[in-house]
Amino acid sequence: KGFYYVLDENSKNLSEENIYECKLRGTLKVKNNKMNCIIGDMVEFDEKEKVIEKIEKRKNFLYRPLIANIDILFAIKSPDFDFTNFQKMLLNANSQNIPVVLILSKIDLASQEELEDFFNKFKKIFKEAISIFPISTETKTGLSELKQYINEKSVVVSGPSGAGKSTLINTLIGEEVLTTNDV
Repeated sequence: KGFYYVLDENSKNLSEENIYECKLRGTLKVKNNKMNCIIGDMVEFDEKEKVIEKIEKRKNFLYRPLIANIDILFAIKSPDFDFTNFQKMLLNANSQNIPVVLILSKIDLASQEELEDFFNKFKKIFKEAISIFPISTETKTGLSELKQYINEKSVVVSGPSGAGKSTLINTLIGEEVLTTNDV
């Protein structure tokens, strides 16, 4: 509907008083163009007029989901990992120079043997090019390392339905901001 929600960079939390509902200055609009201003864009805005006045140059962006200025792209999978879909996501990220790491979620549901088989196959295909964060939100395994790694970065979480994306985001933020369901 032409509104953009801007988080003031000086704010330390994601509360409603730090988010401004803005419109684009007319000179920034290109009619019927979804790329005018997208999630992740760094902007300058007039707090009083509630108008975005400038959009900084993007360092990268993805079309699906439409998002810009990503530091890391995460792919989350439960233990039934789909190597083909992961490779498609890698091609997309690589075309925009977006670093990728893998968050292997729900490791508490896999046996030690299944995990070892997965790591061996993954390293055979990808060598040491992609870091892996094995995590479990149930047992809190690997979460502190992941939090430290993503600190102060713009992160995209990607993965199939039921992989644990919303649960992970809620756990990292420390409150339920996304609805979760049983698979």
